[in-house]
Amino acid sequence: PLQFVLDLRPPFSGTSTLAFPDLRAAEMQPMAAVVVGSCILAFGQLATALRNVPPTTAASECLGIIDRETCEDSRGRLNMPCRGWGGSTCLPLNATAESITDPTICAQALTLLGVETLGWGGKCLGPEAECEDITLPDVCDDSKAKVGLLCAGWDGSSCLTPDASAELITVDTILPKAVRCAEAESEQRCQELVGSGVCAGWGGHSCLEHGSPARSITLESICRNSMRFLSIPSIGWGGNACLSFEDANCHDITDRQICEQSAERLGLECTGWGGHTCLTHGSPLSMITDPAECENSLALTGAQSVGWGGSRCLGADEGCKGIASKHICEFSASLLGLTCSGWHSTLGCLEKNLVDR
Repeated sequence: PLQFVLDLRPPFSGTSTLAFPDLRAAEMQPMAAVVVGSCILAFGQLATALRNVPPTTAASECLGIIDRETCEDSRGRLNMPCRGWGGSTCLPLNATAESITDPTICAQALTLLGVETLGWGGKCLGPEAECEDITLPDVCDDSKAKVGLLCAGWDGSSCLTPDASAELITVDTILPKAVRCAEAESEQRCQELVGSGVCAGWGGHSCLEHGSPARSITLESICRNSMRFLSIPSIGWGGNACLSFEDANCHDITDRQICEQSAERLGLECTGWGGHTCLTHGSPLSMITDPAECENSLALTGAQSVGWGGSRCLGADEGCKGIASKHICEFSASLLGLTCSGWHSTLGCLEKNLVDR
């Protein structure tokens, strides 16, 4: 048969010579039909295979992550994009406000997770939430300010909408919650109010309303379980009070052992024990009430003391008037580097210039 030469240029390097039979158009038509048919059949099989692929399991895989650190780096560690940590599990990209189980995360959900919420009302409330979704009496009673919903108030078991019938609005609904809880003088009476949803629970010496500060809790055992028992968040027990996330500091710690383990127990970075309270850099020298600790004043407070004055650590600017011991006053020059005039039975240690006058 006749042959012809086809010259192929780049992308192939050099020149290639291919030989093709000289076929008539009529002879090529059946062959073309076979090729096209084969292609159609192959694409059909591929489409069928793709339809049979199981749906993505990314959402369930994210929910299966129960470690916050892994969740927040799920893309890097597992090549799995997740929304972020919701409080008890890792949230998928399609997570809603209702999936969030931590009040603090709920309050910052838009920043942390990109999820819009109204706030915490016993659960995390989404933009479509209504008064009936609120399960905390204190949030219901102040719903407009706390979650942006206008509600009629708490009826003892649920949050009422503004159009609730008059029969549902009782004296308990309009009576301030603090009054109701404060009137419970016993733990038993408090538990009755807890059962009706009015109060949070017994704090150790009094019945606490929902949303009470952690400092209202006066028993260590309750403080350690404040979220579970009362839905009141706390960082832990400080020695004689329960400490809150919002305003706790090292000075609130009144137990030496807790102070020395403050970072592990409470998440507070303190410098050490001062004698009666825990210290941090910036604490006044007067808070050091232990002579031995006074020698470490620079490490404890960031300020150098001139020495022990009899009842507390003295700063360089306090002078003789800060000395509370007759013996230290009389030997102030050698002990503290201060020149004092002597001890007065009423005025205490006198500055030198007072006597000179």
